[in-house]
Amino acid sequence: MEKLADLYGCDAYMLYEENESVIEDMLATAFRVDNLSPADMEQIAAFKRVVKNSLMMDTMLSK
Repeated sequence: MEKLADLYGCDAYMLYEENESVIEDMLATAFRVDNLSPADMEQIAAFKRVVKNSLMMDTMLSK
């Protein structure tokens, strides 16, 4: 589940979300391509983790 969450750029708990509008918003931000290699997907997931962690740190520092 963590790998899927990384792929979609969300926290794992979001994958269990039952609110349909939240799910639609999350899926609308997912990218859709069919010609990426597994290595490309890994790099994209790693970059999303960096961005997600940066945003989380910004949130923590602004409190």
